[in-house]
Amino acid sequence: MSIAKSPNCGILSTEVLNSMRQDLTPLGQYIDNLCREQRVSYREGSRMAGLDETTISQILRRGKTSTPRPDTLKLIAAALGGNYEYMLQLAGHLDERTPEDDPDIRRTVLEVTSIWRRLKEADPATAKRLMRIAIVQAQAFEAAVNAATKQLENEMAD
Repeated sequence: MSIAKSPNCGILSTEVLNSMRQDLTPLGQYIDNLCREQRVSYREGSRMAGLDETTISQILRRGKTSTPRPDTLKLIAAALGGNYEYMLQLAGHLDERTPEDDPDIRRTVLEVTSIWRRLKEADPATAKRLMRIAIVQAQAFEAAVNAATKQLENEMAD
């Protein structure tokens, strides 16, 4: 049996390390890859995130039996340069629906597209008015997404 020094796990046999990685959930694989990219151990990654030093290894070990809270994932994503929304999705906190699946998003995209198309054909005064409408639409959409994200985070924290 060969011994490998892993930046993630310390000193483990190559067989144990490979076996462990094969059993990881998609979230576990993602976090493992982030640690490898940053060349930090799970303990170091946990410390960088301001968490107990065993947090990342517990997330990876528990896999399907436990889901990390959104605030924990946010800290890990920030510390290791990960994508927080993608981690929420992998953990099952967000739908895997695409924006095209949501009728409200689809309608908003069509409205904005229509405004931009008319904007190209409009006289300067109308173009300016349409530009203001597009900006208001974009701000309203952004506010709705932020509110929904905050509500989800609050519900998951409880």
